[in-house]
Amino acid sequence: MIYGRVLVSVVLRSYRLAPNVTFPVPFEDCLRATQHFFSHANEFGVDVRRLAVAGRLILEQAEV
Repeated sequence: MIYGRVLVSVVLRSYRLAPNVTFPVPFEDCLRATQHFFSHANEFGVDVRRLAVAGRLILEQAEV
């Protein structure tokens, strides 16, 4: 795994998908989750300077 080779925190967040919802709802789900996690990162012991944010597709491709 690529993200296992670097010193970053990876947070996986599921979000609502089409056809149940349309753009920009999935983006807004992810944005809210990212903002919440970023503002509470110290509670999780995460250094916000080393936080990676990516979508599901990039993580699936990183599973090499």
